[in-house]
Amino acid sequence: MNKSKAGILIVGILAFACSQPLEDNLQSFTNEVFSDLDISTIQNLETPYESTFNNSGGRSSGAIVNLADISTKLSEIFPDAEVLESEVDEERGLEIWEIKLKMPGGGILKVSVLKEIGEIIKMKGKSGPYTYEIDPGGSFISFSKAKELAFGAADGEISQWSLELEENNEWEYEFHIVGSKNRYEVEIKGFEGEVISVKEKQDDQDEDNDGEDEGDDEGDENDEEDGQSEMAPEEVVNFVQEYFSGDVIESERHHNDNGTTWKLYLENEQGAVVKFEVEESALEILKVSGEIGPFDYNIEISNNLISLQTAITKLFMEVDGELTQWELKVEEHDEANNWLYEFEVTSSTLRYEVEINAETGEIIKIEEED
Repeated sequence: MNKSKAGILIVGILAFACSQPLEDNLQSFTNEVFSDLDISTIQNLETPYESTFNNSGGRSSGAIVNLADISTKLSEIFPDAEVLESEVDEERGLEIWEIKLKMPGGGILKVSVLKEIGEIIKMKGKSGPYTYEIDPGGSFISFSKAKELAFGAADGEISQWSLELEENNEWEYEFHIVGSKNRYEVEIKGFEGEVISVKEKQDDQDEDNDGEDEGDDEGDENDEEDGQSEMAPEEVVNFVQEYFSGDVIESERHHNDNGTTWKLYLENEQGAVVKFEVEESALEILKVSGEIGPFDYNIEISNNLISLQTAITKLFMEVDGELTQWELKVEEHDEANNWLYEFEVTSSTLRYEVEINAETGEIIKIEEED
């Protein structure tokens, strides 16, 4: 397999000299928009932890990469991390598994794995502490080396980081650093370990190129706490444990116009992980989702709704395969707010998305994808 390696500096980027003051190297920040990728491009590139993922046989054409196999590979790479959740998403026009890991020390890492060939396309540290190590292997420099270079370029604390393909399909580390007065974006070559650029960011600019502004100063101050890991109040923990017997392995506090909500991840003795979203003041469940199996437990949040196992029985009367995820939430259908179960089932060649009315047990939708 031919491997592309970064070697061409991005046009217009200023060369970085460590001997010069930071101010002499600063560039203005502009949002980046990347074009879509195709599978053949990725197959001809070196990817993070490629040797580990190649052992899964993920390159076989036409087969859906099994989530369980991906989780096993990630467990080999990060043996002390815990898988919190996984979902199907899209990255630069390609379908991915996005898997959230709780790293040793409590940091949250998101790994994007291409569904078709089972290779990592992106890694992103969403929240710290960033005391863990990541060594993608091959020609890649390690995360600790990239972090050292980033701190040499800008003074402050890391708010988030990523390793992903940039403009010329070259791998780059990108660090967002918050200083005492300024915020910076530092780009570093993923292979050679050279600082490409240091950009100053304003408070209302997009933090991670996701198309959303960060908000004003007041909003940013609140956002420092929003979504961060924090132990939920005892009454919230006790409340969710009435529905699912497991230990809380992660909890996040979120703010919205209606008050404070919590996301709690619970793991039972069999390794199953269930996420609850709870409104704090009313102790009300907003959403429940089964992130990691086995799914042999039962959850029943109301006498007015069918139980999880009843819904699963109805599910497998309609489709065959392996249950990979489920979710119970309120969603608007036909001008009515109904509780719905949403299931994802995969076989060797197909993926199904099934919706079931949690109040009546009626199958609402079955979608097939190759």
